[in-house]
Amino acid sequence: VHLFLNNNKALDFLPINSIKNGGITNEVLKLKDEYITGAEASMLLGMRHSYITNLQKQRLIKPYYMGKNDKNIRLFKREDVQKLKDSNYFKT
Repeated sequence: VHLFLNNNKALDFLPINSIKNGGITNEVLKLKDEYITGAEASMLLGMRHSYITNLQKQRLIKPYYMGKNDKNIRLFKREDVQKLKDSNYFKT
């Protein structure tokens, strides 16, 4: 099983015996702990989902793509979003 990140570089993250032994659940949970969707990021930051795209364009958060070709899912590192939330960027 592969995780496709930017530039379609595949990372092997699940050995086949892990799938056979039910280890896939643990690996998915690890991914969920580390990465969040744009919708989750917008909820964490308390803003509209479209603003997440603006933050991405401003290079304030980096997207990671899981999937292949037109089936990509855009994810963000939870840690990056939390750092942005904790920064002075949103404080007036």
